[in-house]
Amino acid sequence: MHSLGSMKAEVTRWLRETIDPDLCKEAINDAVESLWQSLILVQLSNFMGGPVTVNFASGDERATIVSIPDPTTAPTATDVGPGPDLGTTISDINTVRTIGRAALGMVVDEHEGRTLVITSGVSNGETRVVKSNTATTITIEDADRDLNTTAGDTFIVIPAGAVPPRTYSLSYTLATESGSETLESPVLTHGPTPGGTLVEVASPAFAEKALGWNLYAGQTAGRRARQNDEPLPFGIPFQEPASGFLDEPELPSPPTENSTADDVFYIRKLEILTEDGTYHAWTLADIDSQLLRRASHTLSSTSKFQNYYYDFVNQRTLELRPAAGQALDPRYFFIQKPRRMRFDNAALPFESIPHIAFIRYHALNLLFLTNHEYQASSAWEDKAERERTRILLAVNQQNDPKHRTVTPYLYG
Repeated sequence: MHSLGSMKAEVTRWLRETIDPDLCKEAINDAVESLWQSLILVQLSNFMGGPVTVNFASGDERATIVSIPDPTTAPTATDVGPGPDLGTTISDINTVRTIGRAALGMVVDEHEGRTLVITSGVSNGETRVVKSNTATTITIEDADRDLNTTAGDTFIVIPAGAVPPRTYSLSYTLATESGSETLESPVLTHGPTPGGTLVEVASPAFAEKALGWNLYAGQTAGRRARQNDEPLPFGIPFQEPASGFLDEPELPSPPTENSTADDVFYIRKLEILTEDGTYHAWTLADIDSQLLRRASHTLSSTSKFQNYYYDFVNQRTLELRPAAGQALDPRYFFIQKPRRMRFDNAALPFESIPHIAFIRYHALNLLFLTNHEYQASSAWEDKAERERTRILLAVNQQNDPKHRTVTPYLYG
C-alpha cells in the first residue's frame, strides 16, 4: 500500500532535483483532491460512508458529527528504570551544608556528582549537587545554596541529570492522517514516580479510522502538553524522555472539540428505524429556509414517524427541527472526502481504484510549475489528464450492471 512518504520519494525521483518536502506533500494532496472531485461525478457510491448512528436526547436540536468517537478509558502507565541510587532515607544529621543518617553505611564518595533530592519537610522537592559523602553524611557542593532541613525530613540520591520524584496527569487523544483529533481521554494521575525512574505510557487499543494516538502529560498542578510531533503508532508504548515530559509554552494543549469529521463532505441520507420495523427518512433543508423556520414553531410527538428536518452546518453539526420529542438514534450515510495528509505514514486513498500514476503525474505537473518550467509542467499535465480519463472510463464501468428502469409495482 502506498503512503504519503513513499509517494513523496517516488515523485522526488521522477523530478530529478531537490524539492521542498512540504511543497511535495501539498502537490500530492492537491492531486488526491483533484482525482476525488472527478470520481464523485461518475461513481458517487464509491465514496458513500455509513451507516453511522447519531444520538439526540429528548429536547435536543443539534448533534456533533464525529468520525472517531472520543476515548472513554484512561491511559495506563508504569515506572521503568533502576530507581534512585539511595532510596528514601529519614535524616537525623542536619546542617546547612550536610544531611545524613547515623545508621547509613555508604561507601565514601560513592555519590559524588549525583543529585540530592529533599522529599519531605519545608524544602520538599529541592535538589542539590553532592560534593562528597562519608559513610553517614552527604555534603553539598560549595556553589549550592544552604539546606533548610530538620531531623525527620527525608531525602534520596539519584543519578546526575535524572528526573526527581514527581506526579503526572496523563491523557491521550486519537488522531487522523490530517492531524485532527478526538477530545482527550479520561485523565490518569500517576505518581509519585520515584526519582531515577521514567514513566512509560501504554498504547491505547487500535481505533478504526485513526492513524495513531497523541499523548498529553503535565505536572499535576500544571497543564497537560502534547508530547509527540506525529501520531504515535498503536501497540507501541511511549517512554518519558530522560529529562522528563516536556512542558513548553508552544506545545499544544488538549483539544477542546472533536475535529475528526474532516472526512465528511456532506450527509447524503438521515433515517430512523420506526416502531413497525421500517425506516423513515428525514428531510434535508437549509437552516434558514422557510421549511426549517416553520418546523421550529412546531412541537414533536413521541412517535418515530414524526417528520424531522435537518441541515448539516459547519461540516460537523446536525441541526434538527423541531427539537427531538424523545431520545432518538437515527443513522446517516455520508459522502466521504480524503483528508489532507500531514504524516508520511498516512496511506493514500482510493485503494480499489488505479490511482498511483495520476497522483504522480499531477504532482509533477504542479512541482515543475512552481519552478517555472512551463513546458515540462504542461507535458506532465497532459499525461495526468490522459490518466484521469482512463480512470474515469474504468470506474464508469461499475454503473453498467445497475438497474436503471422503473417497473410498475417493483419495490426495494
